[in-house]
Amino acid sequence: MSHPKTILICPLNWGLGHATRCAPIIQKLIAQQHKVLIAAAGESFNWLQHQFPGQTMIEMPNLNIQYSSILPQNWVIASQFVKLKRHQAQNKKYIDALVEEHTIDVIISDNCFGCYHKDVFSIYMTHQLNIQGFGSNLANTWHQREMNNYNFWWIVDSLNEKDTLAHNLVVADFTFDINSTKIGLLSHLELTPTFSFPEYNYEVLVILSGPEPQRTVLLENAMKLGRTIKGKIAICGLLIPEKIEVETNMTLFPKLNTEELYALIQQAQHLIMRSGYSSLMDFSCIGREAWVIPTPGQSEQEYLHNKCEVLSSDKKKSLEQIALKVFPNLKRFKPKPYKNLIPDITHYRL
Repeated sequence: MSHPKTILICPLNWGLGHATRCAPIIQKLIAQQHKVLIAAAGESFNWLQHQFPGQTMIEMPNLNIQYSSILPQNWVIASQFVKLKRHQAQNKKYIDALVEEHTIDVIISDNCFGCYHKDVFSIYMTHQLNIQGFGSNLANTWHQREMNNYNFWWIVDSLNEKDTLAHNLVVADFTFDINSTKIGLLSHLELTPTFSFPEYNYEVLVILSGPEPQRTVLLENAMKLGRTIKGKIAICGLLIPEKIEVETNMTLFPKLNTEELYALIQQAQHLIMRSGYSSLMDFSCIGREAWVIPTPGQSEQEYLHNKCEVLSSDKKKSLEQIALKVFPNLKRFKPKPYKNLIPDITHYRL
């Protein structure tokens, strides 16, 4: 390898998915002895700081999108377009200052708008070449303009087209001249040594994610399921300092780090989660099936949810039947083959 580079990596703070899928990239860059700077905001900043305590962390402006429990996500985002444009301009100002201060060789932006520089080789990482849902034409036009500011695109999807996880999300309906490559699936769980338990400690694990108010709705339904079944249920992702037992068969867990989450998953027989793209990559990484439910109004999750199998059971009072009464649109996700091929930065003409 040629001499190490100074690389700035910028994940979008939109839930934790962009931050967690950047973890294997950061780990590889560190192993290659590059100097890695991590620029993030909000919850993503905190998670990455905990995951990589020895790296230089830079706090970026936070994008505070307000969500609705009624309107589709694309409608809500469109109504706050001015806020998005302002955030993009703020990011660009920060990046310009960071390039001048740190002599950066490469910028990697995971869907983080405005994180590029005309004098620095800039890579855009995404799985959203074709945004779904209401207003998708306008959303795609705006996104394409943002993407065209970069020198190279990394497409986050299965290397083998027949095993695609993103499906039409990565099928662009426009032509482009920018170089691109698929880099495979990415999950922070690949950084954890694999292990298993001799028996399951929980019949069900429900993993909370996503914005309010739907996060609390998922929690309430999970607790309703726990009061219906006889087996033990674990619910993780709460804003509490430590785990607590609220019923004889129900344990609540705070947000967990990578190792803790992996251990809890391996203790659960059945898993329920949102159908977010990063969550599906995580479960492909560890080869586990899951029952998935989309966040209402989030068109991408609804699209990915529709690609999953119908959950059904002929057995009366089976867990599947009980769960379907609490979560009527629950479906079964089967993991895709997990593999990635992160390009060697030094091969690019910087």
